[in-house]
Amino acid sequence: YVLEDRVPVTYMRGGFLNYDLRADRTDGVESLGANWEIAAFGRPGLINSSFFSGNNDRGTVRLDTAFRRDDPERITSAVAGDTITRAGSYGAAVRIGGLQYQRNFATAPLLITYPSADVSGTAVVPSTVDIYIGNSKAYSTPVKPGPFSLQNLPVPVGAGNVRVVVRDVFGKETTAVVPFVRYDSMLKKGLHDFSYEAGTLRRNYALESNDYGDWAAVGTHRYGVTDWLTLEGHAEGMADRGNAGGVVQVTMPVLGLVGAGGA
Repeated sequence: YVLEDRVPVTYMRGGFLNYDLRADRTDGVESLGANWEIAAFGRPGLINSSFFSGNNDRGTVRLDTAFRRDDPERITSAVAGDTITRAGSYGAAVRIGGLQYQRNFATAPLLITYPSADVSGTAVVPSTVDIYIGNSKAYSTPVKPGPFSLQNLPVPVGAGNVRVVVRDVFGKETTAVVPFVRYDSMLKKGLHDFSYEAGTLRRNYALESNDYGDWAAVGTHRYGVTDWLTLEGHAEGMADRGNAGGVVQVTMPVLGLVGAGGA
């Protein structure tokens, strides 16, 4: 990951209290409730706990409690406590109490994770390059004599074509039609995306505070082999069951996104 993809990181100490109050009355039955969360944060990370409180003999139920540390340098997050597993392309997400370590692209908001649409060419004299997507001009930039390359063009999701018009200082125009394929589910070449979790399954969420069941372990790993090929492996295990499998995704001009998987 290049440094330009990162933002400066600062650490502060503090805390917060979030709350959401609700009251309703129907046919003489009154219901009162509140969702609330308390948290503290500092350089080590964030620790928070959320609850639901209500009348009608429900009392207060603990929802989630976890310690979380985000690492923008490695673009990862680590969680100890209540969390939700990553489903991958074909699995099922479940709530667990345990440990989680995963790639978190939200900590690098400037990083473009999917293969971008690029256009390259050569200009003999100073020229202007116009990019047309559909019938609308989407991008225009002057270029100097020699090879040029335009990256991260604002193309829509899917497969299609862009029209590239190179106009030199003498008014001569050269037009080329270049196919593009963009799908956000694909990963750029060399980019990893993963999530690994292990713990005990959460039962009766929002009904019981501390109801945990059997152990469970889940792992998902995706890798951009090339800009047009992304591989994914996924495995889930419990005491009495498990599954493992993978997915292959390929992008092709005109056809778009083609995928195949098995488990």
